[in-house]
Amino acid sequence: MPPPPRDFLEHVAALAPIFCAPQGGSEFLRPSGWQNIRLRHLDAVLSVWKPGMALCAVTGERLAVVDVDPRNGGDVGAVAQALDGLDVRVFAEVDTPGGGRHFYVAGHPELMSCHLLAGFPGVDVQSHGANVFLPGTRRPKYDGGGYTVLADSLATLHEAGDPHGARNLVDWVSSRRAQGAVQQVASSPPWDGTPPAARAVGYLRAALTGEAAQVAATPTGRRNDQLFVSAMKLGSYIAGAGLDEREAVTALLDAATTNGEIREDGETAVLATIRSGLRTGKTNPRAVPTGGEAVALIGEHQSSQSSHETAVTALTADVDAPRDVAGMFPRLDLVSLLSADRPPREWVVEGLVPAGASVALVAPAGTGKSLLLLAMMIAVARGDRTFAGLRVKRRRVLLIDMENTEDDLAERLRDLGVTHQNAAYETEELVFIHLPPLLRPLDTQGGAEDLEGMLDCYGFGPGDVVVLDSFQRVITGAENDSDTMRAFYRHTGARLKQRKLTVVRTDNTGKDADKGARGSSGKRDDVDVELLLTVDPKRKGCLRIVPGKQRIPDAQSVIVEQSIDEDGQISYSTAGDPHRTRVAEVIRLLDGLGMDADAGQRPAHDAIKRMGRDYSREIVRAAVKERKARACADPPPRT
Repeated sequence: MPPPPRDFLEHVAALAPIFCAPQGGSEFLRPSGWQNIRLRHLDAVLSVWKPGMALCAVTGERLAVVDVDPRNGGDVGAVAQALDGLDVRVFAEVDTPGGGRHFYVAGHPELMSCHLLAGFPGVDVQSHGANVFLPGTRRPKYDGGGYTVLADSLATLHEAGDPHGARNLVDWVSSRRAQGAVQQVASSPPWDGTPPAARAVGYLRAALTGEAAQVAATPTGRRNDQLFVSAMKLGSYIAGAGLDEREAVTALLDAATTNGEIREDGETAVLATIRSGLRTGKTNPRAVPTGGEAVALIGEHQSSQSSHETAVTALTADVDAPRDVAGMFPRLDLVSLLSADRPPREWVVEGLVPAGASVALVAPAGTGKSLLLLAMMIAVARGDRTFAGLRVKRRRVLLIDMENTEDDLAERLRDLGVTHQNAAYETEELVFIHLPPLLRPLDTQGGAEDLEGMLDCYGFGPGDVVVLDSFQRVITGAENDSDTMRAFYRHTGARLKQRKLTVVRTDNTGKDADKGARGSSGKRDDVDVELLLTVDPKRKGCLRIVPGKQRIPDAQSVIVEQSIDEDGQISYSTAGDPHRTRVAEVIRLLDGLGMDADAGQRPAHDAIKRMGRDYSREIVRAAVKERKARACADPPPRT
């Protein structure tokens, strides 16, 4: 059996995570959590791969595949012609063992995976939440047939992308998927911005509740189709009746969590479907109907008789009628909350920045906190495995810089290794807003709306990161006034939490650095983790980060050393941190013992003691947590 085509696999590995899957079951056993595998060096993958295993690429982020299967009616020539007509660039073509074709194209945040395209039978779009077999894989169901590379220019996709073609493909896929999915309703004039009246609000709430309930109740196999249809319906009400888009996205995400789609396909895949459906629906604005037409249409949006009655009541009741309290203030499902399947807490930066939290990095002026935070966020946006030895999760980052001049910024980026040649792809996921004219600060309603406009414009969603550098320059009230902080949280902080965004802000300490940010003590009220940064006066380049206030446990003290090489390049390391050194030693010992990654603190501590080694319970506890986090982020294939 010939070896896998290394050149092609290297091109794929630069764009999409690759994993191995051994034979088993009907064909291959994909490792648990494969949707969340991140980019790895090809050698690490091939060191595990053996003949008979499958090689698979996780599609969606930068790479998608249009899969044509003639056995199900797919026409390779017709699909190639359609892509060409859409100005979608095909960067690689691979023959499949079933006589079909894989067209490799640019990914897009809104390009959803789907299997039903009107007029194009036998065509699957493999995007977010999907994977595709790569050359080197031999399929038992096709008598050991494999995949053959016909053309490969994926290096060009890595360098330049295809934003125009990717956007065209998103629109085409959404349009094809929409055809026949929903009964066509006559368009209404676009919503003019007038706040919906009380009765219209009742109808829109009923529509939102009904669609979310329908998605939540949809079984495996039809979940993604129903999600798209429901998003499309709600999109029409956003454009034609003023339905709140944020509420629609949140309700559909919650429904996809309930039915298990997020757990199996990943939040990114679900968001792509939601965004595509909403965008398609917005092209057909739909106003809240009146009279008998309204009552007839309410039934379309309800999943039960009780919700139908709620909607009818909302349309026919007086303005002062009792509200749908349960709909507005739903009861938290504690059984689901405490499910054994609930994943462990995620960290954007291990031990420092929890996902979905509000974090304040506080230091005296001139300490280098902005430079440190910029380096950290570049690593997060770029998808590095670690920053300074701390594991990071790849996330999109919106960085609002209120401090630096363009010259300062250019110098800092170059010092951190970002150049004119690599900036386009190194910082593709870093959206930099430089000295924006915030005429309406973030402790006002208008400022919150302006920030949400930025988030919507650049497509930020749950899991992404917002950086405010620095905090005192985005508010207008006095720093020593607790009302200022309450206003910021009420208008902006709470909204960012609702959107499930991670927020990191910088602030300056007062005279006593140990007491945290200067000004009102209310500055600490809304943060989940406060990180106090100081410089060690005895060690050049040594920065100490110590948690102050913690609402979220497990934030850790870290010693970070900044170094500058002979070319002026700045890097950070925690290699000199004694605590992390001991944690790394315990991890190596447990790995060497072959101890399961899910092993708890007690068996791990006992195993270490039996080896005659003595480590504190705090060190062992940190090592156990890190091993579990590592296993979740990069699970090994089953053998």
